[in-house]
Formats: sequence, C-alpha cells, structure tokens
Amino acid sequence: MKLDLTLKHTQTQIISPALQQTLKILQMPLPELREKMELELEENPVLDWMEDNACEDGISGYSQWTGELEGEDRAVFQSDGRMTADFTSRHIPVKTDGSLSPLDLITKEETFKEYLLGQLPDIKADKRTLSICRYMIESLSSSGYLDSSLQNIATALRLPLQQVKHALSLVQTLQPCGVGAQNLEECLSLQVKKFFDGDENLLRMIHECLELIARNKIKEIARTLRVDIESAAGYCVIIKSLQPIPSCGFNTESPVEYVIPEANISTEQKNIWIQMNDHFLPKISINRFYEEMYEKGKDEETHEFLRQKIIGAKSFLNGVSMRNEILTSVLRQIVELQKSYFFDGILKPMKLADISEPLGIHESTVSRAIQGKYITCKHGTIPLKSFFTTAIRTAESENISSSQIKSTIRDLIGREDSRNPLSDFDICECLKKKNVSISRRTVAKYRREMQIDSSTMRRAFIQA
Repeated sequence: MKLDLTLKHTQTQIISPALQQTLKILQMPLPELREKMELELEENPVLDWMEDNACEDGISGYSQWTGELEGEDRAVFQSDGRMTADFTSRHIPVKTDGSLSPLDLITKEETFKEYLLGQLPDIKADKRTLSICRYMIESLSSSGYLDSSLQNIATALRLPLQQVKHALSLVQTLQPCGVGAQNLEECLSLQVKKFFDGDENLLRMIHECLELIARNKIKEIARTLRVDIESAAGYCVIIKSLQPIPSCGFNTESPVEYVIPEANISTEQKNIWIQMNDHFLPKISINRFYEEMYEKGKDEETHEFLRQKIIGAKSFLNGVSMRNEILTSVLRQIVELQKSYFFDGILKPMKLADISEPLGIHESTVSRAIQGKYITCKHGTIPLKSFFTTAIRTAESENISSSQIKSTIRDLIGREDSRNPLSDFDICECLKKKNVSISRRTVAKYRREMQIDSSTMRRAFIQA
C-alpha cells in the first residue's frame, strides 16, 4: 500500500461558534429559551437580572413590540424599548401585602392509581388479598392494563396462583370498568358483562371478530354470527362505544407539553395588532461591577476570566436580540400576507420564499424562526408552520391553498350519506365542479392528513 501527500483546493463553509449559537437560539421556542437564559444566569457570573430602573444600555432578554395594520397594505411597528418580567401571574393568588405564599403554588391532582387505591377500603377481603390488589394496581400500565402475567406475580409474591387470580377478579370490579384487563378482548368483555348482561353475540364478536370490526366488514361479521346485517351493524356500534383504554380521562402522570405563544394577534375593525409575549422571559444584562473590574483590574488571571465571560455573555445576548428582530420581522410579513386569515379565516397560499425574499434572509432562517412556535388569535392557538401552504391552481387560473381544499373535502364528507359515503374519486369529481382539479391520490393524501377514514370505513349499515 503506497502512501503519499497531495494538495487539494476545496471550498467549505465554516460557521463560527457565535453564529452557531445564534441559530440555535433562533429556533428555540419560548419555554426552551427561558430555560436557556436561566441556565446562562447560573453559569455566567457577569450576567445579572436587570432592575426596573436599569440603565439604557442594558440588554433585555426580549423587547416588546406592538403592531397596527392601517389601511390595506401598510403595517406600522413601534417599540417602547422596555421589557417587564412579571413572575406573579394574574392566575396566582397574592397576599394583600404583595408577598406570594409558596403554599398558594401547591396543587395536587388525584392520579389514576390513587383513584383505584381509594376504592380498596370498600372491598370486603382479608389484608393479604388487599395487599395483592394494591400490588396489582401499582403494576398497571398507564392505559390501565395489567401487563404482567399472573404466574409472574404469584412467583414474585410467593403466593398460590389461585389467590392471585382471586385478587385480580376483585381489582376488575373497580371503576372504571375494564381496569386490570390483560388484553383488549378482556377489557371489552368486562364492560359487556357489566353493561349488557354478558350478551352472547357481543362477547362472541369480541373474541372472534375484532379485526373485522376494525375494518368495518359488517357483511362478514353477519355471516360469522349468522345474523342479519342490521343486527351485526348494531352490535358493532355497541362495541365501538366501549372504552378500550380504561385510564382515559384520568391523570396518569404522563409528561405534559405546554405551548406558550410568541405573540397575540388581534383585530379591531380594519386594524391588526401584534403584541409580543415578552412577559415570559427574564430581563438580563451584563453586571456593571464585573465590567469595571475587567477594565480596572490588574490581576491577569482574573482579567482573562472576565474577558471570556463577558464575550460569552455579549454573544448570548446578541443571539437573543437577533431572535427577537428576526421573529418580529417574520410575524410582520406573515400578517401582511395573511390579512384575510386574521379577519375572515381564509388562508392564502404562502411559501417560505414569500417571507424570506422581502426580508433579505435565507429560507432556512425563516424555517428556524417558525419551528415549534405558535401565535394566538381569534381562531385559537396556531402553529406558525400552518400559515405556509402549497398553492393549487384552479380552472379559472386562481391560486387557492391546500388548507382551503382540505376544508372543502371535510365539508363534502360531513354532508355525505353515511350509507353511501363518497369515495376519493367521487370527491375528485365534486372538486372539479368547483373548478379545482386534483388527482385521486392527492385527495387520499389530504384525507389521511385530516385523519379521515376511507369510504369503506365510513360506511354505515344502519341509519344513525
């Protein structure tokens, strides 16, 4: 094997650490950015909270912007240059002297397992059996099923299998009905036995026809049960009304993701107001004491340490400021292009380039700016990504957004005859009558994106 040295000219793009940090900050949603700012406050000693009467050259975490749309095409944005960090939310009770009691922040919601354990005292059984029941409740999955086999539980507790089975039968008498089941069939069977007196046809359908029920194969079910189609359809309706997840509606202590909007956009007559959600972020700046120590200090080690920390602080604050400026500009451009949505709920086609080109930035920058971010308006809490839709050209050479087509498809399906639902081809024909020509495959794609079943699954064999 021969080794040699060669020279080669190549062009590579090198992103500086400061720019990398700025890009990361840009795509952070508010909760993540707040955590990052609090982490920087802990790790960088030169950063400090800003007082209400802070000096003018202090750097705030976020600036407050309001916008007004006047006339048809002009948007005017103003900044008051201030940022207020209000950590006593209006929803939290505050004492008359202005202090906040830590006890006011304590809330406790009963969990699913606590709800079940609270019913154990009503069961007439000996202490050992109740202990087994308690063990089984603690072993339930978040859905309310008992995933462990009875043999494994008996082995772990060193108890007879028959005693464990008896304890399980007691657990399965608790509310909600179906808890403690070891599979879907058993869960549904427990509910049929309690609410429908153990109807034999329903139980047989659960044990033999669950897959057919999921595929809405009513005729095959009728042949299996040797009943007429209407009876089979009626049984399917009953089974579909049962609860397959016993813990549904209860607190299972699963992690909850909160959405905090970047801004609130409101309309008044012909005006649109944009209020940035600046109250959620802390207001921070570089501590003057450390700046003076850096300027006047003589110890080289201290001087170098402060220099590195001040550079890092300025880079971080610059990244937060850039995020504010870019996000505000992007929101302004979205409002200007989607005025019809904020007034009338009509979403126009819009691409990333429609935002990036007027602002003179790259499309990837816009993509980072809208990633994982939301705004609130009269239509609800809206992800910024939903404003970007593809354009479909109609027969009249007009562009309409894919969201408008989805809305039309949803309306067509909502008005269809449930006994004879519209197929994807039928929907294509209906759209052609509205001068919208798209393929059947596109209709199927939009239908799946809206989580609407196919015509086979939507077909009803009895009139609702």
